[in-house]
Amino acid sequence: MNLPAKTIIVSLLVLLTACSVPLEKLDLEPLLVQSGDLPAGLFPAQVSNSPSLADGLPAPDNQIYQEFSDISGSAGGVTVFLYEDLDKANSSFDIIQAGMDGFVPSSGLWERAAASPGLGSGIAAIDFVFLKCHAVVYFLFENTANLDGAEAYATRLSERLEPLVCKP
Repeated sequence: MNLPAKTIIVSLLVLLTACSVPLEKLDLEPLLVQSGDLPAGLFPAQVSNSPSLADGLPAPDNQIYQEFSDISGSAGGVTVFLYEDLDKANSSFDIIQAGMDGFVPSSGLWERAAASPGLGSGIAAIDFVFLKCHAVVYFLFENTANLDGAEAYATRLSERLEPLVCKP
């Protein structure tokens, strides 16, 4: 019997949540990008467990980075930082947001979020950061400034993270 991939992933998330896996042990890679998540022309690329984003961020308990690419090469990426300490998560969000030019608050399924659509280094780009329970997520879409597409991706990723990072 072949089950749809979404059913398998949801089942795994429920199992992991029930087992109360510590944040530092979570495997975040399968959650980062799924079919239909990215705007047209962007593709998931290399994954790293040691992203470099900003100096001064509190040390996370777990972290992962996945690069995005397009036909011309690197085109941004997504970074997820997990913090047991919510004060550190909020501090990380503040530091990332402070580095964004012309950000606008965004509302959605997260506690805090900001987006910075516009031109970055002379190209269309959108920065997006959100805080969801114990997760701080930052992503950059280059060669597009589609805020609706960024919010759609943020919503999908937030929904996948929620069962794992929002502790009762």
